[in-house]
Amino acid sequence: MRSSSAAPIPEGVKPFRSALGKDVSYRFSTPGAYVYKCTPHYGQGMVGIVIVGDTPENLSAIAAKKYPGKADKRIEALLAPLT
Repeated sequence: MRSSSAAPIPEGVKPFRSALGKDVSYRFSTPGAYVYKCTPHYGQGMVGIVIVGDTPENLSAIAAKKYPGKADKRIEALLAPLT
């Protein structure tokens, strides 16, 4: 991804972001679901979800959030098998 960030993320986790065109790595240590996005293509649906642990407690917060453009439908499709 060209530039990415994570939101929403589990409570208490510091948000992270990468610079445009730079690789980023992140070690997920707090259980939960993390939504990440490609900043320039967010509205076109370039999003994903990382699940850490067995049963994420923050799925309802992710489902309740409104996402721009095609990202909303993409998140809905990604959440479907998890709920």
